[in-house]
Amino acid sequence: MAIDNISKADFQRNLIKKYSRAPENENERLMETLMGLVQSDWGYRDLSDAFLNNIVNTLQRKFQFKTAALGLRDKKDGKFRYRIIKGFSDSACKNIRQLEYSYDDMVDYGKYPGIRISKAIEFASVIDEPEAELFTFSQPSKIDEARKSLNEFKEGDYFHINLYGEKNTLVGWIECGHTPNYELPSRNDFKWLELFCVIISRIIWEKLYSQ
Repeated sequence: MAIDNISKADFQRNLIKKYSRAPENENERLMETLMGLVQSDWGYRDLSDAFLNNIVNTLQRKFQFKTAALGLRDKKDGKFRYRIIKGFSDSACKNIRQLEYSYDDMVDYGKYPGIRISKAIEFASVIDEPEAELFTFSQPSKIDEARKSLNEFKEGDYFHINLYGEKNTLVGWIECGHTPNYELPSRNDFKWLELFCVIISRIIWEKLYSQ
């Protein structure tokens, strides 16, 4: 059966419907969030606290992490310090803000062991780290509780994500832990998290360290 000629108006309506701006699923919602985050800082040479806050807010809202923190390397003394901290108790936040790390600390996998998952991301548990780190979590008394399942994401567990610039220069890091159901994120969410952090790394490098 022959198909009648398609009018320009029909084609236009189909095109607009097919590529509607309204996201249809969670993957598209994450894409929209990421595009909006990147575009929000266009035109600014310096990295604003508002932009950094948006990064951490996105980790909490879209990736469902209850706790999230972002740290950067200080250009003056080379030390790595926390910049944005969200979701922790007041006492944990106070302890976190007092911490600073050298480059050697950041790459000392004996002092800060973890399970390497990708180039930039490792799974870590504070129970394996120096005792002082215990007090950077909101409920330190629960940290040594036994793991109940292979998929449990318990108190003291977190993803440590290194942020790299050009030539694998370490410019900062992200830590995120706790999910509403206390389970590890899905593989799909993890891959989105990985992509998200690669893009964020590039922006941070260009804003702070490439000039």
